[in-house]
Amino acid sequence: MFAGNALALLLTSIAAISLVVGGIGVMNVMLVSVTERTREIGLRLAVGATGRWVQVQFLGEAVLLSLLGGVAGIALGIVASLVLGRVLDWRMSIPPEALLLAPLCATAVGVFFGFYPARRAARLDPTSARAQLLLGTTYHSLGRIRDAVKAYRRYLELEPTSEFAKDVQVILANLGPPG
Repeated sequence: MFAGNALALLLTSIAAISLVVGGIGVMNVMLVSVTERTREIGLRLAVGATGRWVQVQFLGEAVLLSLLGGVAGIALGIVASLVLGRVLDWRMSIPPEALLLAPLCATAVGVFFGFYPARRAARLDPTSARAQLLLGTTYHSLGRIRDAVKAYRRYLELEPTSEFAKDVQVILANLGPPG
């Protein structure tokens, strides 16, 4: 009886460690995603998206990433169980509760470890210089000259000595005063 409890405790410990390691992996992937998509996030916030919706988007992406990993783990576990059962001539059974519990655990890991990156994305400053430059370019391409001029001027206020400042000044000179 003691050996059965010890084995159950060992397997539960291994599963818990695996969930934590997988969660840290999800969190790192999402943090890199937030860093690489700073312009997109800034633009979305600058044109009216709320921080809550940005947070929901990134939290959803973290949950989806975890859920896909969980489904892949279920498939791999089923295949491995069937192969080992045939090779070792063991009788294997996969409880249906485990097939339901695994995606729920994966979703919980995604929510828990995805919250920090999602919160970080939601708190980005929409008036960052890059966002203003990108916003000005977007408005300009859409023919919204007044909005483009405002965004370009805001960029020059934030980054008057940047490498793009002279280019933005030339663009402003060609656009003329906002009208």
